[in-house]
Amino acid sequence: MLTQGIRPPEMRFGKLLPSEKMKPEVVFYASTEEEIADSALPRFRRNGGNDRYFAYSAEATRHMTLSEEDVRAAIEATGARLVIIDPLQAFLPSGVSLNNISRMRPIFTALSNAALATGAAIVLLGQVNKNEYAKDIHRGFGSADIAAVVRSIILIDSVPGQPALPRTIRCIKSNFDESDFSSIKFSLDEERKIHLMDGEPTTSYQEEYEEEPELTPQEVAAEFLLDLLSEGSVEASEVVENLDAAGISKRTADRAKKKLGIKSIRRDGKYFWKM
Repeated sequence: MLTQGIRPPEMRFGKLLPSEKMKPEVVFYASTEEEIADSALPRFRRNGGNDRYFAYSAEATRHMTLSEEDVRAAIEATGARLVIIDPLQAFLPSGVSLNNISRMRPIFTALSNAALATGAAIVLLGQVNKNEYAKDIHRGFGSADIAAVVRSIILIDSVPGQPALPRTIRCIKSNFDESDFSSIKFSLDEERKIHLMDGEPTTSYQEEYEEEPELTPQEVAAEFLLDLLSEGSVEASEVVENLDAAGISKRTADRAKKKLGIKSIRRDGKYFWKM
């Protein structure tokens, strides 16, 4: 829509407002896919995108990282107003893990600085974890601190009771306007083209979450450790650092560790926590 010169739709009280005409804007897509021309670009075209306003990273020659310098350079070189990073973890600097709160915070500071300096919107894509019983806000990979830092979170999910199509787009966090957490239903045809569906959007689960009882400290620690160890073993010193940053005591963490069956293993002279 941006590349066609159509302002993305705004939602109020569960209704999509009519879109307005605007000047076409450049979209910059950063992906690790080897051949964007065979994947992202055809999807972009099927949904009406204008090639003249589509830019992407040349990963074959240089791997972009989420440094302020790299992101600003990409935006300034292309004039992009929207930057899509797909997926987030593929563009982290060497040695930085999604689960390490202290190492991730400078990344988001850099992205925020780049966005403020250029006026571009930056969208980070990632997969949800396999914990279907967790709150939506906790279903992203990596540290729970990520959800606290970003300005808004949009979840693409299946409709409850309908695991296939249609799908929904739901805002589950917004620092801008929390007056409307309704969902937009959409479907994909055989050519993977998007179609918005008629009828009332589905209701989000935001109100349901507000009625849930607060988690005990041990339950909070358990969710935190499940999230932290979701991608594999983590060095014990890094676990302690993340627990301290999250305000979780060692005694509470040890109880949650025992209940979850987390093991301490020794490797190359260092201790690691592993599910």
